[in-house]
Amino acid sequence: MIWINEPGRIFIARRGRSELTNTILTAAEVRDLVERMLKSSGRRVDLSTPFVDAMLPDGSRLHVVIPDITRRHWSVNIRKFLLPAHSLDELVALGTLTPPAARFLEASVASGLNIIVAGGTQAGKTTLLNCLAAAIPARERVVTCEEVFELRIPLPDVVAMQTRQTNLEGSGEVRLRRLVKEALRMRPDRILVGEVRQEECLDLLIALNSGLPDIIIRHSRTMTRRAALYARISQDRAGEGLGVDRQEADCRALAKRKGWRVQAVYRDNDLSATSGKRRPGYSDLLAALEAGTIDAVLVWDLDRLHRRPVELEHFLDIADRHGVALASVGGEVDLATEQGRLVARIKGAVARAEAEGLSRRVRRRVAENAAAGRPTGGGRPFGFEADELTVREPEAVLLRAACDQVLAGDSLGSIMRDWDARGVLTARGNRWNRTSLRQLLLRPRNAGLREHRGQVVGLAAWPPIVDREVWEAVTAVLTDGARTPSIGNARKRLLAGLARCGACGEPMRSGTANGGTPIYRCAASFTPERPGPHAARNVTPVDELVTRAVIARLSQPDALDLLTPDNRAEAKAVSTELRAVRVRLDQAAASFADGDITAEQLSTITRRLRGRLLDLERQQAVLMRGSALAGLAGANVADRWDRLELARKRAVIDLLLQVRIRPSGRRGREFRPELVEIIWRGGEPSSST
Repeated sequence: MIWINEPGRIFIARRGRSELTNTILTAAEVRDLVERMLKSSGRRVDLSTPFVDAMLPDGSRLHVVIPDITRRHWSVNIRKFLLPAHSLDELVALGTLTPPAARFLEASVASGLNIIVAGGTQAGKTTLLNCLAAAIPARERVVTCEEVFELRIPLPDVVAMQTRQTNLEGSGEVRLRRLVKEALRMRPDRILVGEVRQEECLDLLIALNSGLPDIIIRHSRTMTRRAALYARISQDRAGEGLGVDRQEADCRALAKRKGWRVQAVYRDNDLSATSGKRRPGYSDLLAALEAGTIDAVLVWDLDRLHRRPVELEHFLDIADRHGVALASVGGEVDLATEQGRLVARIKGAVARAEAEGLSRRVRRRVAENAAAGRPTGGGRPFGFEADELTVREPEAVLLRAACDQVLAGDSLGSIMRDWDARGVLTARGNRWNRTSLRQLLLRPRNAGLREHRGQVVGLAAWPPIVDREVWEAVTAVLTDGARTPSIGNARKRLLAGLARCGACGEPMRSGTANGGTPIYRCAASFTPERPGPHAARNVTPVDELVTRAVIARLSQPDALDLLTPDNRAEAKAVSTELRAVRVRLDQAAASFADGDITAEQLSTITRRLRGRLLDLERQQAVLMRGSALAGLAGANVADRWDRLELARKRAVIDLLLQVRIRPSGRRGREFRPELVEIIWRGGEPSSST
């Protein structure tokens, strides 16, 4: 299809999409072109007849409108009729019809049913009508009535008629209504009427009532599209989806006004279009467009669909390749035109700028809240009420107990299993895992501190659940690089990593001897550069010996003296020095930024202060771990010991004593207790038996 809006704006249609060509004519050339095309048709266009519709020799259809019906220039439309198929079977081969649909239509034509073909411009109405006409039995007489000749009926008995304009005297016009009347007098078996638009509808009804089978083309102003709705809202704190529900309702109303059929609804609730994260609903929408199952999209506003120019360009590319229409409750956007795509890009750029401005304001508000110690929202934290300020005491009790357990040497796994058995869930109602429990215990909020971008910025507006010294000690324990997960070898045996070789002082590792017997073996024995002798002993008798010694020590009358409640005061002093060291680190960084010190000086200061910081953190963790003995000293120590987790037993042993295993110097199966040396911390002697 070719059309001329003005001499310098000539368009063509390719695959159903309009394109502006680079052809430029003058007004005189346009008029001369029209007169030459009309010469063979016998029709004319002038002030008395400002419209003309004609058939060109090659079968193309010409339509012209001249001023003053148009504003200034002649409007010319040339539509070339292509017949890609001549029968219903060929439409099936092209994929336009399914075989059952073709058989149904063929049977309808053969049985003489009335058929109406409706659709938009270039929808293929004439092609389908020609294919239907090919199914008419050859013995029947057919009369066609058209504005211009377009139908090509492959039958022997056919009379084709077309309308005629008025002559120079203003007479001689023959309208489509007159053709329908005359066709009834020609004793036809079939009447084919093209493009029913006006008063010929009445005569068409008369023809239908006469008992004649008819095939009619009705030109539809709008094309019924297979539409999809897309709704999105960035934040839905209540989780009720009311925002997307309202968008869907407005989009359905728009689809009804446009006559589009809603095929699918895609939603992205509580998802931002600015972050670049994958939106499942939007991804499914693009997949449906690529698959061709939908050819129109309805949105509440364009910023619901895109807020990033790169996504908009991808969508425009898909829309261009598949002829996708886009409708918005906030205003129409015609993606088929350059102007429409420009409007979409402008709206996309504006939405991006609004998102960036909003992000900047949000960051500023978050920073202001952090400086004032106020919460920023985001859901109820464990241990606090929904206002994020009031302590929820039942959960606070659990949190304090968990901190004590970590300092006592219990593993996160044991705490997690205990909470799981008691039905303790996260603030969102999920089960705990090691990661979520670790994050909870490391949270500065627990100590009444306000954190911003991973840094403590001051005191918070809410009360602390645990003392700051306790939180810092827990943090030191959980962030200790030497701490290993409970699934490693160092956690499978009571003394692995704790016992030392009596010959070289290296830690004893756990392993297996020939036959699968578990043993402790000096770590240096695995290094060829350090030949022995090195210690190696069966695990079971060594563990039993050390266990008996610990139970005996905790059962003595003075065992309560091992609990050192005064450690809290010392730990507080260490905590104060810790904060002072951190302040000095910040001051050094500020001095470097101001140019007061060099990079080499900064490196020296940082290295020394960080070394001191590490030492203080370790001291604090040790001072706070006296609670490992809590509840053990006194009567029935053996029973309580048996119920402890392995990690807690190891913490108690590490707190009370050192174990050294000396090499035996000879092989043998017997266990020699005198080669296992137990050294009590604090210098208190004890028998090794």
